[in-house]
Amino acid sequence: MYVITADQKDSRKTGEDAVPRALRILAHVRTVLPFERTVGDEIQGVVADANEALKAIKLLANLGQWHCGLGIGEAEITGITSTTEGTGKAFVNARKAVERAKKTPYAFALHTGKNSEIASSLQSLIRTKCMLIAQRTERQKQIIALREKAPSATAVAEETGVSKAAISKVLKAANWELETGTDTLTIRLLEGLNRS
Repeated sequence: MYVITADQKDSRKTGEDAVPRALRILAHVRTVLPFERTVGDEIQGVVADANEALKAIKLLANLGQWHCGLGIGEAEITGITSTTEGTGKAFVNARKAVERAKKTPYAFALHTGKNSEIASSLQSLIRTKCMLIAQRTERQKQIIALREKAPSATAVAEETGVSKAAISKVLKAANWELETGTDTLTIRLLEGLNRS
């Protein structure tokens, strides 16, 4: 199970709408227990699928205002409807991860409760993804959002009325292919850690 806990970096800068906005965006992630506000400026959700966990982490990185912790492990969620009622190692690991994320410049940390080379490498891989995502301009984010829904850069060019070369240039400057090129590997590693 994957528990994702995110805490707002600085609520004074982002305002009160940051939590509702994040919850609206994260509503597109398939969850076992939906993302919700837990305390103050913190949100949490439970995901069973590695692909959806990565999707949630990338969405939070795209918002740029969250410390994100990913806890991997067993979770007791039978018969409950709220993440605040959940118990188990995944919840404890998520809490430890988000606290560690607050102490790093990467705004992301992963915790499994076990020290392993795979977990350490995976954490570095996801941190790299988060850093690439966080550095994008609003224009790059807009083009990437269109590209992720479209079958090709040509389709995005037709939709926006901009040349395909211009779309490709934006995607290259945003390191989109570099960032997404390791998604399959990241998902496999997440699945492996979840099984161990």
